[in-house]
Amino acid sequence: MNPRTLTQGVLRLLHASNWPHLLLLAALPAAAWALRGWPHEQTLAVVGLAALAWLMLAERLWPLRRDWQARRPELARDSAFLGLNAVVDSLSAFLLTALVLRWAPGQADSPGALATLPAVLALPLAIAIGELGPFALHRWAHRREWLWRFHALHHQPAKLNAANAVLAHPINAAWSQAARLLPWLLLGFSAEVMLWAALFMQVQGLAVHANLRGSLGPLNWLIGSAELPAVFS
Repeated sequence: MNPRTLTQGVLRLLHASNWPHLLLLAALPAAAWALRGWPHEQTLAVVGLAALAWLMLAERLWPLRRDWQARRPELARDSAFLGLNAVVDSLSAFLLTALVLRWAPGQADSPGALATLPAVLALPLAIAIGELGPFALHRWAHRREWLWRFHALHHQPAKLNAANAVLAHPINAAWSQAARLLPWLLLGFSAEVMLWAALFMQVQGLAVHANLRGSLGPLNWLIGSAELPAVFS
């Protein structure tokens, strides 16, 4: 193949790809390795804030729609909910863990049912289970008025960006955390697998809301991407 043709093909591929999202996914294993030994809550916080900062920078440089970029009042609102829901997530995780250990005290002294499953199998299983509960509650919240009262806040913005991905009512945040963490605890996934799954889901939750152009290509068959806003814009 002609080198010039090859170069043009690579440039077209880069232009058509959502490479900020792809780079974020590629950096996750390195981040998890670099922060090994840290308390899990700190690891989640550091990776989550770093991913959010990266996506917000990428939105400024390569936006899908410039009119979807966050303004100062919106950033102040989203920052407030980010802090509030971080506290809610931490409290929910603590209470759920305490509840499971009280209900099944033997789990504190012996490995869980899935703790010995190889990570290559346990991680995708944990992600699938962790996505299923919140997805079901999300669908239910669109059909039940009493749940919609708490869920509607997440759909309030008329534009999508990484910052307002964290916009959620604290009760909505708590039930999503419970629907994800409770099955993990009851099924006995190892702490490391739960951390890796939570990191992936956290980064994905931000990336699929990001105001970025481009595609993930064949990865779209496996994970979500930011292409959906482009379809309906």
